[in-house]
Amino acid sequence: MAGAHVCAIRDSIFRPMFRCFSHCILDDLDAEASLNKRTAEIERAIQNGRAKLRPCLVIPNSLESARETNSGQRRICLMATFNDAAIAELPRMVRHFVVPVVTDSVGWDIKTFHPDSRIHTIPRWKHGKDNVKSQWVICFSYEVKETALLEWRGGYRLNAEQETRLFNLCTLKRDRWIARAESKTFRSTMLKSIMSEQDYAASSRCEDRNMFPSKMTIIEAGRSSASASNVQNAPTFETPAITYLTY
Repeated sequence: MAGAHVCAIRDSIFRPMFRCFSHCILDDLDAEASLNKRTAEIERAIQNGRAKLRPCLVIPNSLESARETNSGQRRICLMATFNDAAIAELPRMVRHFVVPVVTDSVGWDIKTFHPDSRIHTIPRWKHGKDNVKSQWVICFSYEVKETALLEWRGGYRLNAEQETRLFNLCTLKRDRWIARAESKTFRSTMLKSIMSEQDYAASSRCEDRNMFPSKMTIIEAGRSSASASNVQNAPTFETPAITYLTY
C-alpha cells in the first residue's frame, strides 16, 4: 500500500518516548543508564514475543519526513489505547505527543481537541473489543525494520489530507519538544513523567506494564536508580501539576 496505512507491530509505547531523548543531552550518567536499561528491556521483550502487538501508522516514503529512511526500514507512528485512560492520567510527556483517532465509539469524547488535531482513518476506526473506546496516535515517527510490520485487521488507511495532517503534527510536536528540551528543568520533568517513583510502567494504565522486569525511578533533578531496593528507599519528589502543552 503506497499511502499512509495501518499495520501491526510488536512494540512498546515507551520506544518513541525514549527516542525523543536522543535529540537532547541528559544531565547525568545515571539518567542515561536508566533510559538505556529500559530500552534494552524493550528490545528483549520484542525478541521474546512479549511485546504487545499493536497498530501503527506507516508513513509513506513520498512524505518529506520519510525521505531519509534507511533501506529496509519504514517510518511509523505507534498507536495505543492506554487502557482507556483519560488524557489527564497519562504521563505529561505522552500527553504532548498524542492526538486522538476518530472512532465509532459513542463514549470516545474528543471535543477538547481541535478538529485539526484529530486523525480520521478510512474506514472509520472500529475497535474489536466492545469495552474499549479510545484510540490515540503518538505523533513521533521513528524507523523500524520493514520485516517487523504485520497485517492489521480492517484495511485502515489515510487519505492525502490526513497524511499531510499527520506529518504536520509530527513535525510541530517534535520541534516544540526539542526546543523546550533545551531547558534542564523541562528534560527532568519529562523524564520523571515516564519513569517516576509512582512507576507508570507498572500501573494499570500502562499497556506495557508486564514488559519490564525492573522498576525505575528518576530522582534528584534527573538522577536515577534502577533497582527495586533503591526504589523503596528513594527520596520522594513533588509530582508536577498537570499542564497541557500547546499543540
